[in-house]
Amino acid sequence: MDANTTRHPSRVVSALLRLERAGDEHSRTTGRLCNAAWLVADLLRRQVEALPDQDAECSVRPGIDLDRRGVHVTLSWPNGEPRYETIAPYGQTEPVPTRIAAFALAGAIASGWLDEIITWMASRTAADVAATVTLDAAAQRLPSCEESQPDDCSCESCVRERRRCDICGAPGADIVQIDSASYLGETHPQGAGAYWLLCEEHQPDPQPA
Repeated sequence: MDANTTRHPSRVVSALLRLERAGDEHSRTTGRLCNAAWLVADLLRRQVEALPDQDAECSVRPGIDLDRRGVHVTLSWPNGEPRYETIAPYGQTEPVPTRIAAFALAGAIASGWLDEIITWMASRTAADVAATVTLDAAAQRLPSCEESQPDDCSCESCVRERRRCDICGAPGADIVQIDSASYLGETHPQGAGAYWLLCEEHQPDPQPA
């Protein structure tokens, strides 16, 4: 064997030790990277999850999307085929994104993706405000309960007004449960424990605490 290509055993051992240390350091660094990616993605996911719109999806740039299910990145295999991965998917508590997905998220954030998300949310807010103004204006043009037919209104006040007292027939009765089958000379067909419609005058006195 050529002497120039033969390494001293101690040098081989030293190289193996350096390789081991480098591998350990790389594993720790990659772990921190993936953990940081999971934390950021989970925070972003929860921002969208808090929106009342169940189908809210932020697709402001190609290759990376955000919705209540997580951050979705489009990656590429060495052969160029697309591959999809979700970082911090809903219901998952372990920081296990791949290194390449973490790099994709970091790259998107470095190039202004967070500002794009903020702009997306601000545009949704502006649209919601404009739509609310339109609907509020329409509601003010609709007839109120006093202007419409009370029999057709389903608001709580009109429904209560249509209830007639089982004792005297007065309007505005409340629903009251009576333990006995008979009450003030009237008998309920459903017997004891039935619910009666009673005006304020004929409601039983409150029981002492």
